[in-house]
Amino acid sequence: MTSDLPSSVFLSPTKTRILNAALDLFCDHGVAGTSLQMIAEAVGVTKAAIYHQFPAKDDILQATGQLIFDTISSIIDHADAQPTAAGARAVMIEDLIDLAASHRRIAAFIQRDPVIVRLLEEDETLHQMFRRLNAIMLDGDYSDGAKVALGMLLTAIGCGVRHPLLRNVDDETLREHMRAAARGLEQQLGTG
Repeated sequence: MTSDLPSSVFLSPTKTRILNAALDLFCDHGVAGTSLQMIAEAVGVTKAAIYHQFPAKDDILQATGQLIFDTISSIIDHADAQPTAAGARAVMIEDLIDLAASHRRIAAFIQRDPVIVRLLEEDETLHQMFRRLNAIMLDGDYSDGAKVALGMLLTAIGCGVRHPLLRNVDDETLREHMRAAARGLEQQLGTG
């Protein structure tokens, strides 16, 4: 099972193959447990060929992180383009559910890998992106109740897809039930 995300139009096919293989390995073994040799073997090239494209594993990690960042940013942009706050929130929830359900392994990896968790805590660009997401979702209501509802909703989307009970639930069924559950929490965010 692959964890492919939409690749950047600026990446060569070789770099895209390397990043997709690296992301799969990161999901399976963590960042620290994945070597450049493992990535090379997964792609079917030499380690030197990997070094030619990415001088260090950190460069691969940064590029995979950029793919994830770009994907979430496009969701935020899509929501931000909606004419109403309620429409923006609905699009954001729908798109986040689609992303999480389609990429369960990545959702789990992002939340459990210590290297990624540290990067999420330290990276100001990511903090800005999540502030945009929160602003769209809260639409000016920063009451404790709205913040709790948003925290629960985002946690349900991000963590819910990786719950062991859902392992054998297909993506479309998962999306359908997550949307229904999200509607209840969304009501706590106001009516827009």
